[in-house]
Formats: sequence, structure tokens, C-alpha cells
Amino acid sequence: MNKQFKFVKYLWRDEEAEKLEGMDRLVYRSNRLGDDLTLTNTGGGNTSSKLMEPDPLTGAEVEVLWIKGSGGDLRTAKRDGFASLYLDKVRAMKPRYLNNPERGPKTPVEDEMYPMYNHCVYNLNPRACSIDTPLHTFVPYKHVDHLHPNAVIAIAASVNQERLTKEIFGDEMIYVPWQRPGFDIGLMIESLIKENPQAKGVVLGHHGMSSWNNNDKTFAINVTGAYIVADEANKIFKRQGLPANIVLTTSANAVVAKKGSLAYDTSKAAANHLVRELAVEMSPLVRVNAVAPATVVKGSTMFPRDRVIASLAKYSIEFAMARYRGGGAIDPLATYRASGYRQHKAEERTAQVGVAAGIV
Repeated sequence: MNKQFKFVKYLWRDEEAEKLEGMDRLVYRSNRLGDDLTLTNTGGGNTSSKLMEPDPLTGAEVEVLWIKGSGGDLRTAKRDGFASLYLDKVRAMKPRYLNNPERGPKTPVEDEMYPMYNHCVYNLNPRACSIDTPLHTFVPYKHVDHLHPNAVIAIAASVNQERLTKEIFGDEMIYVPWQRPGFDIGLMIESLIKENPQAKGVVLGHHGMSSWNNNDKTFAINVTGAYIVADEANKIFKRQGLPANIVLTTSANAVVAKKGSLAYDTSKAAANHLVRELAVEMSPLVRVNAVAPATVVKGSTMFPRDRVIASLAKYSIEFAMARYRGGGAIDPLATYRASGYRQHKAEERTAQVGVAAGIV
């Protein structure tokens, strides 16, 4: 269901976005924001997402900041219009800045930080990142939108901008006076978020605003969407009276807790259990299974073999690794046990979920 507003446009369409993941969702979000010129001027504003990606060298998953590149337009941006940086490397630049006594806005010290982003580039991406990069890097949320809405500019450019921000938004928006975008203001916003964890965004004096969130409708796609489709399919299968199979996509991230992808990992863990519930509900006519693409060692064209093996080792799926080294196939029943559901008896598991025992 799409929301209706009186004074602003709501161009997001669930039926379009639910087909997308990762970078494609970031592009979609950016384009929809850019379509409304009351939100930002042509070529202005930038959006970002912190996503888990395979390291080109090691195959291990790393957190990458994808941010609209310098000079690009949100309305027409494509995948190649976004810069990509290793997030841990950019954050590791903090001591270099903070330990310099001559640091500050518009100082040579701050100016020297921008070229350092070249040493943080992920996957040799040639797209130059924005000067606003620190406004995204140091915000401890997965998705950040920096825009220049007309309505917010009316407040941010007024004489009483700080007072009006407080009166209108209460504690949901932080206020920061005008300062040139750069490392210094990024760290300032990071500090203010720690002091005001309830804040959903910041009004930037004489500039615009930024907003943030961890959940880019991730649960709606990975859990709710999967349930609705499976439930509707089950109705058809029952009417036909014919045996059928449903296969959902889960992820190895569902069984490992880590920083940087809370919403995604939790949604995939929920999807794992959804598969089990559906398998019990729909048996014996329908068999419900799941596959985690990043754990398929042999025959996959989605992920390089070395990356998959590195991923399995990272997640400590030792039984699978030992079996693979010995030349055998990965035991799906053992893989299922690795998810931590040992309380299920083997015979019950086989009867209820069939090859769904391969969920990881």
C-alpha cells in the first residue's frame, strides 16, 4: 500500500522495490528522491547504503559504503554513478584527523583527508566520492539520504533556524550550524547522534538535511513478501491437488551475528524459520525448501568457488568444510544442524521439511 500525502510526493512503489536488493535498491531509492525537485536540485544531494560485499582479493565479506558519486544526479543515477569505499578503512582515518592539533573546518588538515579516500576504494571503482562522504560514513545507520528540500531550506536559511528546528521537529532532528561539508562536520554529527540516539536526522544550517535508518523495508521483502507469495501459491496447489515444491532464498548471514547488517541478517534468520513453519503447514502435499547462494560450493555461477569456501570457513561450518575437503558433497542434514536447531529429531525433520534440511 502506498502512502498519500498532501504537500509532498511519495514516489516509492513497493511492487517495484520488492524485486530489488542491495545496490539496485539504492539506485531505485535515489532515482525516486531525485524525481521530486522539491527535495533536491539537479546534481545535488547524495544517498548511501552500507552493504556487505565480497572482497575481490580474499572472498571474505566486507562492509562497503556505496555513495552517490561527485557531480552525479540522483534522478538519473545508475549503478556506475556510485562510489564504493571500504567502510572500515574510511573510519580508520579518524585518528589521523583527531590527533592533529591543527584540525578544524576548512583547515589544511581537513583538506588533506579527501585525497585519502583513494586509498579506501573498493574493487577499483573509478567513481570519485562526494565531499559529503563523512556525513554518511560516521552516521551509525545503514541507509543515509542527504537532500535539500525546499521546506527544510526555508527553516535552515531563516534567522531563527535553530529555534524553529526544535519547535517543529522536537528531539527527532538534530541541528548543526553552517559548516563546510567535510571530515569535521561528519565527526560532529556522529557525536551528536550518540548524545541523541532517538534522532532520525539532522538539519544543516543554510544547507539542507540528512536522514537515516537501518531498515530499508528489508523485512517486508525477505519475510513478509516471501510469506505472501508462498501462501498464495499454496492455495493454488491445494486446488490443483498436485504435489509441488517451493524454494525460498535465505543466506549464510542468518546464522552469524555481526555489525553492519543487522536488519538484513535478522530478516534472513526470520526467513529461515519461515521456511520451517511453511514446511510444517503445507506438508505433505507441498515441500518447502531454501537455498543460501553463498554456501553452494559446486556448480554455482553466482559466487566464485574460493569465495564460498572462505565464507564457510569464516562461519565455522567445519563439518561441511571437512566433508568438502574429503571429496564428498556437503551434507544438508548436517548443515541444518549448524543453524542451531538440534532439538528437532532427524526423523521428524525428514518427514516435515524434506531437503529443506539444507537451510543455512
